[in-house]
Amino acid sequence: MKPSVISRNPEVLSGAAVLTGTRVPVRNLIDCLEGGYSIDGFLDDFPSVSREQVIQFLELAKEKLVKTADGDDDMKTCDYAALTGAVMFDRMEEEDARRQPR
Repeated sequence: MKPSVISRNPEVLSGAAVLTGTRVPVRNLIDCLEGGYSIDGFLDDFPSVSREQVIQFLELAKEKLVKTADGDDDMKTCDYAALTGAVMFDRMEEEDARRQPR
């Protein structure tokens, strides 16, 4: 299994969702892309993030969007922030489940 592209740690940025191995909040990536930044522009501003992390995040968001759209034929629009929240929530649930004693 691929390591999660998103992580949270109460000791890193007060537990904000960040791109794993960095102190860059996922929100920064979303805001930059929504604001018209290219991936290269984002990477120039946040050198601790790899292109692979950005691509992995976008693939994960795409997968969630397709699943959402396939499950709801009446869906006309998709709120990107809500989608991103769903992606992060699912990843955090997976991480929490792995941490639970068996």
